Amino acid sequence: MEIEKEFETIKYLDRLINLENSKKALQLYKLSKNIRPCVSNLILTEVAKGDYPDRKRVGLFIAVELRRIGFKDSEVEVRVDHWNNGNKPPLPACDIRGILKQSNKGNGKGGYKYSPGCNADMQEYCIEKDLCFYYKNNFQKSKKTVEPDYIKLGWQDKLNIGQTLLLFHTVPTLEKRREFKRGSKMYVSYRELSYLSGINIRYIGSYLRKFADHGLIEFVHGRPKIWEKKA
Repeated sequence: MEIEKEFETIKYLDRLINLENSKKALQLYKLSKNIRPCVSNLILTEVAKGDYPDRKRVGLFIAVELRRIGFKDSEVEVRVDHWNNGNKPPLPACDIRGILKQSNKGNGKGGYKYSPGCNADMQEYCIEKDLCFYYKNNFQKSKKTVEPDYIKLGWQDKLNIGQTLLLFHTVPTLEKRREFKRGSKMYVSYRELSYLSGINIRYIGSYLRKFADHGLIEFVHGRPKIWEKKA
């Protein structure tokens, strides 16, 4: 009984440490709240030669996750390089180039081929299922999302071509790319929606508000984020 109690205490402390590290990584690397907590823990982890998972595997998980949440090639490279500098020893430049190239491979379903799931590699960095939005969105059983009756809502008479593109192509594309269930809560910048849809960024906010007014989405406006070129 004492051993079991001690084990539970250690497990609880590990969970608190992982949760705190996840929050630190968001600030240090200017990350989106959409990033999986276990991967944000990995970014703060110094990986030594011979560790498991090894440096290449960890670097690949980080790069894929940064792409999944919408970072561009240059932004991914800066953050992976910064993480690699803390390794013992750092991976050579040729390995980093290989990681960046592999991380962009698709799985044929709108996601990334080497995207880490909730597997054994990630357990050490987990904040536990009850706190993890990624687990809740992808693995936890939930009520089936009820699709709105768009005809009754009158969207076909009230949305222009750009609005239709944003709602029925861009948003579902983001859900697939981020491996979210249909209708999941997402943090998305106007810049990313504009980039994926080709719609001028000044129209994005008004389009989203219009969707919310018609009951097509739930929309909460957040504060703009100033992204830095370096992590």
